[in-house]
Amino acid sequence: SKPWYKVYVDYAKEKNLITDDLDWNKKITRAGYMQIFAQILTDEESKKNSVADGSIPDVPMTHQSAKAIYKLYRAGVVVGVDDKRNCSPGSNIKRSEVAAILIRMMDVKRRLSFSIEAPAPGTTPPGTTPPGGTTTPEVKPLRITKQPENVIGDFIGDVVTLEVQVEGGKEPYNYQWQYRKVGDRDYTNIRIVDEATNVLKYTVDKDAYDCRCVITDAKGDKVTSNAARVELTAGPLRITKEPAELLEGKEGDFVTLEVEVAGGKQPYTYKWYRKIAVANIQAIEEVPYEGSKTRSVKVPFAPETRYQYLYRCEIIDADGNRVLTKFALVRVDPSTAPPIIIKQPENKLGIPSGHTVSLEVKASGGKEPYRYQWEERKEGDINYTNSMVEGNTRNVLRPKVEMFTYYYRCVITDANGNKVTSDEAKVEIDPNTVPIKVTKQLVDVRGVPGDVVTLEVAAEGGVPPLRYQWQERKVGDAEYKNLPFATATTHRVPVTGEPYDYRCVIHDAKNRWVMSNKSRVVWKVRIDKEPEDASGRLGDRVTLEVKAEGGIKPYRYQWVYVKDGDTVFRNSTSEGNTTNVLKPPVENDIYWYVCNIMDDEGVQVMSRRVQVRKR
Repeated sequence: SKPWYKVYVDYAKEKNLITDDLDWNKKITRAGYMQIFAQILTDEESKKNSVADGSIPDVPMTHQSAKAIYKLYRAGVVVGVDDKRNCSPGSNIKRSEVAAILIRMMDVKRRLSFSIEAPAPGTTPPGTTPPGGTTTPEVKPLRITKQPENVIGDFIGDVVTLEVQVEGGKEPYNYQWQYRKVGDRDYTNIRIVDEATNVLKYTVDKDAYDCRCVITDAKGDKVTSNAARVELTAGPLRITKEPAELLEGKEGDFVTLEVEVAGGKQPYTYKWYRKIAVANIQAIEEVPYEGSKTRSVKVPFAPETRYQYLYRCEIIDADGNRVLTKFALVRVDPSTAPPIIIKQPENKLGIPSGHTVSLEVKASGGKEPYRYQWEERKEGDINYTNSMVEGNTRNVLRPKVEMFTYYYRCVITDANGNKVTSDEAKVEIDPNTVPIKVTKQLVDVRGVPGDVVTLEVAAEGGVPPLRYQWQERKVGDAEYKNLPFATATTHRVPVTGEPYDYRCVIHDAKNRWVMSNKSRVVWKVRIDKEPEDASGRLGDRVTLEVKAEGGIKPYRYQWVYVKDGDTVFRNSTSEGNTTNVLKPPVENDIYWYVCNIMDDEGVQVMSRRVQVRKR
């Protein structure tokens, strides 16, 4: 889990061992530790010892953890820190005390038997209420009982200990250590990674420093310690080769840090340390890599934290003399990191139709040379595609402004393959220069009388809003006329016996216009009267008649025939063979006749087949 302890906190909450969210990085007090274990003990277990209310000298019944502390006393899990059975609830708990409490919690046979009687008559334990209704609190002023002492370090980088102790006031205490260079006026707070305590681990430098501690109790009362001076005394051991002060490389690779010394008394002992490269962070830790106890160590260019690390080596000779190298900064080479964009392409808005614009991008960092690939998408689309316009693989793209709005961006790849993508730039045409364009044209429609058909047109461009006006004319007339109330993109018209042409005129807000194609709405050509079978005497001529209606006149007729039993029709040459009335002769054989009718627009219809035979 993240952080690592969250799974344990959640479990403790689930089991009601803790009920509140606490400062999980703060050191626990004895009272806080007892509060957790008191949740586990049963009331029956707390009947082992007789411990009267108010009998623990430094835990009045008004203490916020009194109930838990008395429960552990009565169960024989804790007995106090001295012969007076004091609890010291506000002090940090020791590992040895934790071990004792755990053993007694797990093994009831290890729990201790004792009793603490109530205070003698006429005395008032701290925090209790005597007759008369007033509380007599035990109040001691906050004061320092142990001042930090001056320290002389044997070498630069030596870690020394400063300690301060206080009593009185109201626990818990807050410790803020401060330092200043000897000769300076003002103190600076020391930043400590973990919680500050009454003990400070300080690194000796070549310059002398004064350190002091400001202690604040729970009521806000403050007291400041004396200043303790930390300074250096020189040793005979000397360094002849330092590790490089700056080492850069590719993330994931390792680099070797090496030191050489002379003087002192051999053998030498080497200890490599590191610290986070952030001002005011003094914490130093041993290097956790192989070779950290030798004169050379391999360390990675990918530190475990978001900070860079400073490395140094402590060398100790056989007489205990110490020297410390300078810090070596190990970091990822900026040239192996992805490039960054220092100039983004800019929007180009309100550009006249047909003009060409320039979009420019610039990058820095990474490893040159760079490769450029511009991408584009039309407004309304989701995905980008590679652009094919001029400059598509250079840092300047020159797209031509079109009717539609487009978005462009550039993907930059450095020589190491690291990529970065620019912001998108919008290229938009000046609507005043966009021509109107019909995007959906009309088509001819054929139907039968009584049908109602829908004509539809679509347009884009121009200066919105677009206005639509439908017009009609009877086929054969010269002029169109506007249709009232026909001002939408669609128009419904009936199919009648007469053919009509329709069209739509589209205007924009600047009164520019464009005309759609025409749509001819006609009655489908059809047979109104079919020819009938005929017979007669040999040599007589019979009459076959057909009538058509609809479509576009004039009609063209073509009679065809086939001999009974054959399959191939031939054009008739009889009288009226290209009219609606055919007069074929009666012959010995039976013949079948059909009339093909075509209107003026080439639409055809065929009559039924009829026979002519000898009577």
